[in-house]
Amino acid sequence: MWGSPLIGQTPEGKPVSVVVVDSEGIGGLDEDEDHDIRIFSLAVLLASSFLYNSVGSIDETALQNLSLVTNLTKHITSKTNGPEEGGTPDLMPTFTWVVRDFTLQLVDEEGEPITQQDYLEKALEDRKGADEQNHVRRELKRVFP
Repeated sequence: MWGSPLIGQTPEGKPVSVVVVDSEGIGGLDEDEDHDIRIFSLAVLLASSFLYNSVGSIDETALQNLSLVTNLTKHITSKTNGPEEGGTPDLMPTFTWVVRDFTLQLVDEEGEPITQQDYLEKALEDRKGADEQNHVRRELKRVFP
């Protein structure tokens, strides 16, 4: 947790106090999934903005790591509509996925440049034969629009 008070601004220009919390990541070598669940749940419940930091491209392994995130959101969100009606979470923080050490060029199949947002949206499209990861893709888009 950051030791000194930080003052930020809302989009409307109103000053607000900011608390920065850094938690350990998912899948630590010395811990089990229960530990990850508790750390992640606390971080998400406290946050108004959640930064997920990963290394390399957004691939099936990165999505598998985020399956814990999407599974937990079912337990810590309230719904504006019932789940059967496709309700969206209203308590979840904004989600930013920081991809470090990324070496791919951001281009489409024709070699035309694409934006980071385009890359993310393409990475979150369903893939043939990847049912579990497709579920994670759909949940990420639903929970963190």
